[in-house]
Amino acid sequence: MSKEVLRLSAHNLREFDRCPRAFALQYKANRFWPAPDPVPSKHMELGQAFHRIVHQKFLGLNPLIENLNSPDLKALWQKYTLSPYSGSEEKSRVWSEQNLHVTLDGVGFLARFDRLVRNEGNWTILDWKTGKIDPVKLAGDWQTKLYPFILAEAGSVLNDGEEIEPSKIRMIYWEGSTGISHDRFSYDEGKHEVLRSEFEEKVRQVSKPFDEEKADDPNFPRNPKHCKKCGYDSLCNRLSSSNSDRPELPHPRFV
Repeated sequence: MSKEVLRLSAHNLREFDRCPRAFALQYKANRFWPAPDPVPSKHMELGQAFHRIVHQKFLGLNPLIENLNSPDLKALWQKYTLSPYSGSEEKSRVWSEQNLHVTLDGVGFLARFDRLVRNEGNWTILDWKTGKIDPVKLAGDWQTKLYPFILAEAGSVLNDGEEIEPSKIRMIYWEGSTGISHDRFSYDEGKHEVLRSEFEEKVRQVSKPFDEEKADDPNFPRNPKHCKKCGYDSLCNRLSSSNSDRPELPHPRFV
C-alpha cells in the first residue's frame, strides 16, 4: 500500500503558520475534531457563487438568473462586467479554474487558478477576491508566493511542453468590492529560486514525525493564543482547564 502524499495549498500553509499543532492534527493525524461546520459563512458562499458564475460565463453559458437574486452577488457581477476581464482575450489563450501541482521531496503543492492568460509568451495569473484586500499583506501571502512558483514549475503542460520563464509571469488580484486591480506582483528567476528554498524548508518542517499524544511536541508546537477559538482545543488542553474556557470534550481515542 502506497504512503499517502501530504498536499499543501496556500490555505494549508497559512494554517501551519497559525498553529503547527492544529495543522498536524488535521493533515498528518487526520483528526477532524470536532466535525467541520457544514454551513459555510455568507462571505464564503458569496465567493463561491461569484467564482461559479464567472466560470460559467467563460464556458459560454449564461449565469443562472437565480444566482443573481443576491444584491451582493449582483453588485459584484456588475463590477466584473465593467472590468477588462469580462470580454474576450484577443491573441490570448485562457484557462479558467485550472489546477496545477508540483511535488518537492515527496510533498505536493497545489494551486487552483481562477484564470490564466497566455499572451505572446507572457503569462498573467488572475485571482478574484470578493472582499477588500490589503496589497501590502498580499505581497507576502502564501498564495502570491505559491501560484507563480507552481506555474513556472508545472506550467509546461499548458505551454506546448515548453517551460515558462519566471520573468514572463505576473499576478493580478481583482478586488470585487471596489473593481480595482492590484498588479504589483511581478516575478523573476531570483524570486523563484528564493521561493524554492523557502518551500524546501517548509517540506522539511511538515515532514517531521508528529507525536499526537504529546501536546508540546517540539516538531509541531501549539500556538496558545489561538486555543480558545480552536476546534482542536480539547485534544491539546484536555488535561488542563486553565488554558481554555470551552468545556472538556472526550478524546476520540478514548470514546
